[in-house]
Amino acid sequence: MPMRVLVIVSCFAPGGAERQLIALLRGADQTRLQISVACLYRRNWHERAQAIPGVTIHHLGKSGRYAFIGVIWRAYRLARALQPDVVYGYMTPQDMIALLVGKLTGARVIWAIRNSHTPLGAYNLLHRFLVLAARALARFPNLIIANSSAGAADYEAAGYPAARIQVIPNGIDLTDFVRDEAGREEWRKHHEPEIWIELLTAEGFRHPKVRWTTPSRLGRFGSPLSARAIQYFLFSHFSLRMVRAPRA
Repeated sequence: MPMRVLVIVSCFAPGGAERQLIALLRGADQTRLQISVACLYRRNWHERAQAIPGVTIHHLGKSGRYAFIGVIWRAYRLARALQPDVVYGYMTPQDMIALLVGKLTGARVIWAIRNSHTPLGAYNLLHRFLVLAARALARFPNLIIANSSAGAADYEAAGYPAARIQVIPNGIDLTDFVRDEAGREEWRKHHEPEIWIELLTAEGFRHPKVRWTTPSRLGRFGSPLSARAIQYFLFSHFSLRMVRAPRA
């Protein structure tokens, strides 16, 4: 019987890590592996992954950047139904979900780390918390896969147990990975407002005003939930208004 593997990924978007995952899935030995992929978000590259022969794609329906509770429950239910031998988390937020789901269902857990030389201050507040939590929990997955020696060294220096880290190079054709400006802009749409403020400030815009969406489906009872701190756990929808500075 082939080994059952459940991969948990944020989404299939035009990013380098996502393209590498698609290449990995296409090259997997289907006589040895039965692969299912659980996507937190559905993005414009979802259909490309859906078309990979032998790979089943599931959508966990994440409604916003900070809406984790429902996603974790749906990931757990999916794992209970699929009974995977291995739960494979693809990058930090998904690593955490994979660890929880794997431990609850008795599956082995593998983490994928795909970066290096990224200072903690480069992340938003939630991602910083997840990075610090991952460092504390890094001794619990069965294996941690780094795609470079530099990445492995960085994570070891951050406190990840060296005995659990194994370096497996990407094994991809770099000529398939070219700069895609249209895809880059599409990917930027899903960033938090701080990223957009930084980009627009560089273009001469000033006085940013961010307004987070009130949970309108709750009517007048939703007004107490309009505080940004609470909305982080419900939605990531926002409107941003900025004014172009007068030209000199």
